[in-house]
Amino acid sequence: MPTEQAAEQVPEVQTSGGLFTSSFSRFRPEWGVPVAVTVGLPGWFEPGYEVWRTVAPFGLLDLESEAEFRRAYRARLHRLTPKVLAELADLMAAYEPAPLIWLCFEAPGVFCHRRLLAEWVEQRTGLLVPEWEVE
Repeated sequence: MPTEQAAEQVPEVQTSGGLFTSSFSRFRPEWGVPVAVTVGLPGWFEPGYEVWRTVAPFGLLDLESEAEFRRAYRARLHRLTPKVLAELADLMAAYEPAPLIWLCFEAPGVFCHRRLLAEWVEQRTGLLVPEWEVE
């Protein structure tokens, strides 16, 4: 029996290189393709990265509580589901087989939207989106 979510006609997302999250300060070019998922961009970061504006938390950075931010950001992602998943599929296809590394300013372990995005994508697609572990 089809579900309501299936009726949304969201594109199927498949990966070969993988999806990861990290911070601008930790990223190393050998990891894969850097994808900025931020409102602002670091002036010191080397050019050559993708910018994924659709998932940037525009207008949400001044929210006072983590719970309020989480609700607002997830609601935005839900509202934009077809667009977000289509853009993700396009990014992955453009750089296959390289991994995509979603970057923001926050250090690992600190609450940030990149991990909320990762959780949301995992729930929608079944793809794992771990934080890149530095060896």
